[in-house]
Amino acid sequence: MSFHFGPKKLYTLSGDDDATLLGELTRSNTGPPQVRKLAFVPESMANRDALDRLLAAAGSLRPGRVAVAMPLSLFDIVTINLPRLTEGTVPRVLPYHLAKAINKPLSSFLYDWQITQRRGDQLQVTVYLLPARLHGVLQGALAEREVAIEYLEPDVFSAFGYLEADGRLPATGACLCLLFRRQMVTLAVFEGSTVTLVRNVTARLPDTPFQANTLDGFNLTAAAPTEPSGTAGNGSPDPRATAPEPKIDATSAEDLLSGFSLLLDRPDQAQEPKEEADGAEEPLALVLEQAEPVVLAGSATSPPMDAAWQDYLQTVNLEIMRTRDFYVSVVKGGAIDTVFAAGADEFLGELQNLLRGSLGIALHPLAAGGAGEDQRFMLAALAAGAGTRW
Repeated sequence: MSFHFGPKKLYTLSGDDDATLLGELTRSNTGPPQVRKLAFVPESMANRDALDRLLAAAGSLRPGRVAVAMPLSLFDIVTINLPRLTEGTVPRVLPYHLAKAINKPLSSFLYDWQITQRRGDQLQVTVYLLPARLHGVLQGALAEREVAIEYLEPDVFSAFGYLEADGRLPATGACLCLLFRRQMVTLAVFEGSTVTLVRNVTARLPDTPFQANTLDGFNLTAAAPTEPSGTAGNGSPDPRATAPEPKIDATSAEDLLSGFSLLLDRPDQAQEPKEEADGAEEPLALVLEQAEPVVLAGSATSPPMDAAWQDYLQTVNLEIMRTRDFYVSVVKGGAIDTVFAAGADEFLGELQNLLRGSLGIALHPLAAGGAGEDQRFMLAALAAGAGTRW
């Protein structure tokens, strides 16, 4: 028998469908916590066998506590409109409304919630539901090593936690965070102190190696026409309108609204959890026109970029445009003029140039990585972000 004395270790765990990282956390007086990698496996964190291999690779672990950042795709997301209540009353009434909104017993999930909007006499509450089965898989594997789950959250919250600890969240307005994964892109908007909008969009990374050349001969056309607007609807200036607000006709609005999880002005109704395994939206179809080449990081004399990468980067660019327009026009949020990205180190320069040219938006890495190491750097940053909860 062994006895363990002294403070318990602080661990952090992050992963997705393709990889899982376990680290030991060292808190810092300034900046995000430091994460020392203990083990990494190129397997899903939702798989018990993969977790066992991860923990075996970590070797001997002292008893401790762990903060977990789980991919947003593992959560069901429901938006519910409630009568305007005090925040302390929401936990008491939410189970009743939530049980009516989902097609499974509420006991099948662990959930947390956040007030994402206050409009007139209504509250908009976004609920994140994690299947209890997945929590059981994770908890069972860790408990065998005397490690207890203390914090668990969707990874977009960890990403913004990392940025906040690093002092890089904008003081005013909204910012967008992109998490790139092999099968999808996660987009999340943060404003004030709230994650106000989240999306998973199906967008598979091309199988061919990326080469920085040009988006030769194509130019992205926005699906929704925009016109400047600086009023709040009553003729007075809108304090949130720091950038032109798109005006959208009925057809464009239908395209813009499709796939978003927010349901506005519909009391006692919510989006049912998706049955698909990845819970991702299909991207909006691209509108491509022949145009002058959009020069990215490569030479103007370089051969054209692989068509799959052209399509991929243009799809990402369009989904950023949709998110920005929806957020300003429908949610009535602040202008998004800063974007952070993780998992895109290999093609970050090209995406930066594309966003700068099409939207005038600055794109920054969530954390500095290196080509070929995108995934590990992203998971380490998310693990550190989850560690800020202590």
